[in-house]
Amino acid sequence: MGKVEAVCAFTGLIGHSDIEVEDTAVAALRFENGAIGVIEASTAVNPGFYRKIEILGTRGSVVVEEEKLLTWKFDEETAADEKIREKFSGINASGGGVSDPKAISDIGHLRQLLDIIKAVDNGHKPAIDAIEARKAVELVLAIYSSARNKRIVYL
Repeated sequence: MGKVEAVCAFTGLIGHSDIEVEDTAVAALRFENGAIGVIEASTAVNPGFYRKIEILGTRGSVVVEEEKLLTWKFDEETAADEKIREKFSGINASGGGVSDPKAISDIGHLRQLLDIIKAVDNGHKPAIDAIEARKAVELVLAIYSSARNKRIVYL
């Protein structure tokens, strides 16, 4: 989808009295190519839901819940599409944080650190380098800034 151009966000501490950070966030994103996206995150919903990523477009859609591929469908299919559906559709969901933020696994962070160590040891680039990682950090900071200042943030 490309680079995020602008963010408008709201955050709140809605369902937990025992944590010091927000438990709910919603952000509307506008991409440079004109696409519009939404990020919703909450550990305050009942009964709680698995982490889901949905990319829905005019020419196709992808839906992933936890690690399981639910939808991979495009107007113009390629030979690789069926292989991708077969490989990733049978993976079971881990449970994530659902409605308990203390249950969120740190396995993703561990995998990333191990990849960085391996890259340093072997002299190659990590799967996610610092330049690419910075984009995610900038987006998160823009979301916080928009929510805090109650205005659109342009990146």
